[in-house]
Amino acid sequence: MVADILTRETKEWNVERINRLLPELASLIFSIKPNVLENRDSFIWPLQKSGVYSVKSGYFSFQEAQVIHSNLTWLPENFNWKKFVWNPPLLPKIKFFLWKALQMALPTGENLQKRGLLAHTFCSRCGEVESIDHIFLHCSFAAEVWSFSPWTTQVQIDAHTTFPTLLQSSQTWKNLPPFGCRGNLLPWICWNLWTARNKLLFENRLSTTTEVFHLSIRALKEWEQAQIANPTMSGPRLKPPLQLSPLPDSTVFCNTDAAWKSDSAGIVWIFTDSSSTVLQQKTLSLNHVSSPCMAEAIAIRGALLNAASLHFTNIYLRSDSQGLIKAINQKVWTIDLYGILSDIDSLAFSLSSPFSFVRSVFIPRAANEPADCLAKAHLSLFIVT
Repeated sequence: MVADILTRETKEWNVERINRLLPELASLIFSIKPNVLENRDSFIWPLQKSGVYSVKSGYFSFQEAQVIHSNLTWLPENFNWKKFVWNPPLLPKIKFFLWKALQMALPTGENLQKRGLLAHTFCSRCGEVESIDHIFLHCSFAAEVWSFSPWTTQVQIDAHTTFPTLLQSSQTWKNLPPFGCRGNLLPWICWNLWTARNKLLFENRLSTTTEVFHLSIRALKEWEQAQIANPTMSGPRLKPPLQLSPLPDSTVFCNTDAAWKSDSAGIVWIFTDSSSTVLQQKTLSLNHVSSPCMAEAIAIRGALLNAASLHFTNIYLRSDSQGLIKAINQKVWTIDLYGILSDIDSLAFSLSSPFSFVRSVFIPRAANEPADCLAKAHLSLFIVT
């Protein structure tokens, strides 16, 4: 059990026991900072930075596993589904269409043959095997549509070009000014190639290449104009300024900072009163600190523990780590910082908190210069010695 390699009194790792029992994992274990206040364990979703499970993150983890173990060998290695399919500004139906095409799940003639349907499965225009690459790239009808090339560079399609590789490269294409659209036109062209194929196959309606091309341009322009007209897409809404409550009497101000280099950290906190008189300051040197953010979090936790021991009741925390302050105030705890942040939350905001008032705010580094200089100096001295 994990408790067997923790020191019972301090809740820190038992270095001697770990080096004896798990020497090959020692550095990894020491980089994990457990909580020291005996907070309850929680479930953590390791595939999300926040540690919180979401259906979206679950889907992407499953999707990556499926790609690794599937026979979709035509997909480039480490194909980025978010970048090329789900995140681009497209109609949901076109995103779903791209997903099906990349999964080889469209009912092409080739796929229908694999399922036992042998009649009427060849290309209705040229009689070739109707694969996804054929419909979108290699059919003479598709080749003529691509020849219009509404981009600053000519699209090069040869016998080795595949749909996934063309979709990837299309992210860098720039539309020519006369066409009046900014987004990636390739998904819209492929969508209209597919609908033109279905019209011919099921309705016996023949589309021309110019019709497919202009329908794609028009659809993209209409989509972009709709996004501009939508007030929810016009830009971020300005949040009203926060109305902060006045500071209580006898508030103690605490500036924390940390300097980090190569797994070592120098941390510092300084307590001052309302007239900026230093009440106490403390510096520490630590090993096995995995990141600068972890060093900053350890500094805040140490400051709160020290403040509780000094019987300070009103604390105004100031740090130049904006991401950390946001994580503390919004209770968004990343996996690597979970133990430390849970201690900070218990100390500052729980019902059993030793403090009556705690506020944590971000300040620029220039405003945190005394703590910053002390942390850097202590780290330098620690590394040299």
